[in-house]
Amino acid sequence: MRRSFFLLITLCAGLLVSADARAQGENLLRDPGFEDTNMKVIATEIGEGTTFAVNQSWEGWYTTSPREADWQNRIPNGTGRNNTGAGFVRTGNRSMELSRGFATFTAAVYQTVNVPVGATVRGSAWYVMDISDGAQSQARVGIHPNGGTNPFDSAVRWSDWGGNQPVTAGWRELSVQATSTANRVTIFLYTTQRAPTERNGIFWDDASLVITAQADDAAQPTPSIDLPPAPADEPRPTAVQVTPVAPNPDGSIVHPVRDGETTSSIARAYGVGLNTVLELNPVLGDGSLIRPGQLITILPSANTQPPTPTPRPPVTFTPEPTIVAQAAEPEGMAICVMVYEDVNDNRLREDDEPNVAGANVLLEHQGETMQTATTSDDSAPLCFDDLVGGLYTLIVEPPPDYSLLSSSRRLLNLQSDGRLVVNFPVGAMASQPTPTPEPTPEMAEIIEAEAMSESDRRLQIIGLILAGIAGAGLLAGLGIVYFLGGRG
Repeated sequence: MRRSFFLLITLCAGLLVSADARAQGENLLRDPGFEDTNMKVIATEIGEGTTFAVNQSWEGWYTTSPREADWQNRIPNGTGRNNTGAGFVRTGNRSMELSRGFATFTAAVYQTVNVPVGATVRGSAWYVMDISDGAQSQARVGIHPNGGTNPFDSAVRWSDWGGNQPVTAGWRELSVQATSTANRVTIFLYTTQRAPTERNGIFWDDASLVITAQADDAAQPTPSIDLPPAPADEPRPTAVQVTPVAPNPDGSIVHPVRDGETTSSIARAYGVGLNTVLELNPVLGDGSLIRPGQLITILPSANTQPPTPTPRPPVTFTPEPTIVAQAAEPEGMAICVMVYEDVNDNRLREDDEPNVAGANVLLEHQGETMQTATTSDDSAPLCFDDLVGGLYTLIVEPPPDYSLLSSSRRLLNLQSDGRLVVNFPVGAMASQPTPTPEPTPEMAEIIEAEAMSESDRRLQIIGLILAGIAGAGLLAGLGIVYFLGGRG
């Protein structure tokens, strides 16, 4: 009898281990080969014909800082590439292309997936480049162990850098391993360049994120350690008072970081928003990379951005699907908004798609509400005029009968004279059914009983399934016992 019981336990454990092994070997990414032909727009650069788009299952990230020359850190073109014959697709029919000719860019595509806490995961992807002579391109794969979406975060674990990889050299795989600290992780496919060559493109394909080991708390008990008591008079850390510095002759403000100061305390001392400081100083990541002795830009010089022959306000958007219209004729600094009904649901404003009245628009500057307004159905955009250069946040609340088809918030960096026109597509909501009268107490009891009955039925179905699985396992075990007993 003991032998039979041991065989049953061994059989059940084997089934569980087999299921867990299958889960560990499964690629957790959605559309890992970038085969989806539906793309969503992350950002569009005004006047340049540049559109950064990614597959629906992925997200996009980029930075436009630093920019010491006009060609540096521009928004990349992002699209799906399907010319397999040229060697830019490794398997399947498509790959993910990021490129920008005669310029450089720093960008990534990323995806966040759910995993068990404490799981060891391995992320990888293959890449090849379309580059000209003199290119200085780099690529790497990273994993954020708690699902963060900022590749500058110090918590990200990175693979080794991969350098120039022309198509004649074939595809190269980059991989990295990390242990999750939350119930989700994010994989980044990251690239940057140093030289603005004629061709500066990278192609990603066959990305993978798999669980290689699960956390086993039972097998690794936490040892009990007796720590010596802390001294009773141990001093507690106190906040450091931040002393603002005077502006430089060119109007810029650069703050030297002292021991104990934080990014948040510095931003408060100068009366600017934390996001403003992080945008001006990408080296800080999410603010955790600050250290004593750093020089942090609070206000850039008025001459930091040289004028261009054609006035064109650079714009930086949050990593959400956005569509931007062409800038109007320069008339000082202004931000204009057009909330329109996207009739054909393509996120592009067309001539026959009307503006929508009744949308509430809020403009924030340095973390403070600056202006509010409501749209009309006129063909002209709603404009906020007489603005100064800097970072603005635009927030739109659609009318009651409409829903937004893109992000409700846009982060804009206004630095040159001209009007920046930002489009917000909305869709008409389905008509609501005629409201039913309030149920009487007797009706409420019937409805509650029906809901409970439905819940009971679902529980019964789940119970039957589990019972069936258990019964099958029991019968298999008894069969093995009978077979071995007959042989004995």
